Amino acid sequence: MIKLFVVFTLLFVPCLTVLGQTNDTSGKVKLYFGCETCDFDFVRKEIPYVDFVRDQVEADVHCYVIKELAANGGSRYTFSFLGQKQFKGLNDTLRFLQQESNTPSEFRTETVHTLMLGLTRYVSHSSQASRIAFNTSSADTSALTVIDPWDSWVFSADVNGYVNLEQGFRFYNYWSNLSANRTTPQWKIRLNLFGSYTENNFIDLGIKSFARSGSFDALAVGSLSDHWSTGPSVSIGTSTFRNRKLNINTAMGLEYNIFPYNQSTTRQLRILYKIGVDKYKYYDTTIYDKTEELIGTHILSASLIFTQPWGSTELTLAGSQYLNDLSLTELNVYANLQFRLFEGFSIRLTGNYAIIHDQIFLPKVGLSSEEVLLQLHQLKTSYSYFTSVGFTYTFGSIYNNVVNPRFGN
Repeated sequence: MIKLFVVFTLLFVPCLTVLGQTNDTSGKVKLYFGCETCDFDFVRKEIPYVDFVRDQVEADVHCYVIKELAANGGSRYTFSFLGQKQFKGLNDTLRFLQQESNTPSEFRTETVHTLMLGLTRYVSHSSQASRIAFNTSSADTSALTVIDPWDSWVFSADVNGYVNLEQGFRFYNYWSNLSANRTTPQWKIRLNLFGSYTENNFIDLGIKSFARSGSFDALAVGSLSDHWSTGPSVSIGTSTFRNRKLNINTAMGLEYNIFPYNQSTTRQLRILYKIGVDKYKYYDTTIYDKTEELIGTHILSASLIFTQPWGSTELTLAGSQYLNDLSLTELNVYANLQFRLFEGFSIRLTGNYAIIHDQIFLPKVGLSSEEVLLQLHQLKTSYSYFTSVGFTYTFGSIYNNVVNPRFGN
C-alpha cells in the first residue's frame, strides 16, 4: 500500500502546479461559498447561474457563513459577501434566523433564498445580467459554456497523526487519504487511496500490539437515462483486523432510480445490483482451511431518501452472498429519521442491524486475551447493531433573536 501511496502522489501532485491557471469565458460570476452545514449539492442545483469554485482566490465573490447560537435555542446565520476582482469593495451582509424546530429542508431553502438575495447585486453588474430572471423558474444557462483546465477533476489529500503518551502507556495512530474525483452530468469517477496504522504499547505489562489497513478504490458510473446508470468498480485492500493480507474485488453494477436523478436533492429510491469476483490472501489459515481463494459475489440494495419540509428520511436495505455457497450471506438494515411531529417537537432515530453469516476470513487459530481486549481482530458473531434515539422540544418566545456571545455559548 505504501507503493500505491507513493505512485498516486507522484502522478497527481505535479498536476496541481501545471494546471493552476483558469481561463473562464462563460461570463458567469464565480462564487466561493464557505458553509460547513449547508447542503452544497442542493445549493448548486438551485443556483445554476453562477460558477461555484473551490478556491477563494479564483472567485469574483467570496461568501462565508457564520453560525451563532441565539437566546431562543435557534441559530443566527450571517452571510458575508466580499467582492473581489471587478467587484472589489462591493461587500454586503445578510442574516436569517433558523429556529430550533425548523427542519433541514426549511434550512436549506432559506440558505438558497439568502444566497440569491446577496448575489443579485453582483449578477446585475455582470455581463449576463440581461439573461437572469429571478422567479420560480431557473434561469436558462444552456448557452453558457465554461472552459475548465481541470476538466471537472477535484483532488484532495488528507494526512493525520495522533499520539497519546503516558508514563506506562503509548498510543500512536496515523492515517492518510488521497482522492481524485470527477463529476459531470454523464459520469461520476472516484479514485481513493487510504492507509492507517495503530499501535498500543502497555510498558508496565510488556504488551505491544499494532493494527494496519490500506485500500485503493476506483469507481466509474455512467448515466444511461434519467433513471438508469451503470459502471464498474475495483477495490484493492489489506487489513490485519480482518485477516486479509490481500483483497482484490472487481464488480459491475446496475442501478435504477424510481425518481428521476434530477430530483435527488428531495427524493430518491435507488435499487442497485452488483456482481463481481473477490480474490483473497490471508495472514493466517481460516476456519475453512484456506490461505487464499477466489470467490464470486453479488449484492442487492435499495435506498429510500426523502428530504421534505417535515424532516428527512433515509432507509437502506442491503444483502450480499458468496456465489460458491449461498448460505454465506449478510443482511444490513440502516435507518436515519429526523422529523418534526408538531411545532417545537422533533425526533431523531438512527440505527443499523446486520445479520452476519459470511465471516470466511476468521483465523483458525484462536485469539489471545490481549488480542480480544485490544480489539485487534474481528470476532466471530452472527449479528451486530447500534441505535440512537433523541427528542427535542422547544417552547417559549420565538422573537428573542438576540445573539449575545459574552462568556461563550
